[in-house]
Amino acid sequence: LGLGYLAATIKKAGHEVNLMSWNMDPSVSNFSKLLRENQFDIIGIKTFTKDVAAANKTIRIIKDSLPDAVIVVGDPHPSVCDPGDVFLDLPESNYVFRGEAANLNGIHGLVWRDGEMVRFNEPFLSSDIDGFDMPLWELMNPKDYKVPKIPGGPTYGYSAPLIATRGCSSVCA
Repeated sequence: LGLGYLAATIKKAGHEVNLMSWNMDPSVSNFSKLLRENQFDIIGIKTFTKDVAAANKTIRIIKDSLPDAVIVVGDPHPSVCDPGDVFLDLPESNYVFRGEAANLNGIHGLVWRDGEMVRFNEPFLSSDIDGFDMPLWELMNPKDYKVPKIPGGPTYGYSAPLIATRGCSSVCA
């Protein structure tokens, strides 16, 4: 849901927003075509620790299709990494957000390179999540997120991941 909240904030600020998930269309050629046809200036990638290798492959596809696009990586993995180490994990990203990027009143949590140095702003964690705009559901159809087998349940289903805590729900915590 984090991308939906961020998309709502970006749209409210007057910018065009597009969301794409590998769950929607896992074709590399279709993704490359989407990139070339739309010529995005900035592309954000949500990254869990378990998905760092996949994020790097995605970044490589983006760089091959749009060499001048700015790549911003955020969400759980960069949020738990030491700012000085995050570009070791995601070397082709241009910027990283730590914490909640849905609050764009300033650029809290931004990590960037300055020559050989890595600089960063402290992350922001809001205690007023009711103040966030509703996710842009028109860009995120839960039926695009199919679950092949729900343990103890039906043989198929749909998923809308929600992390209701301030930490990783997996073994990376």
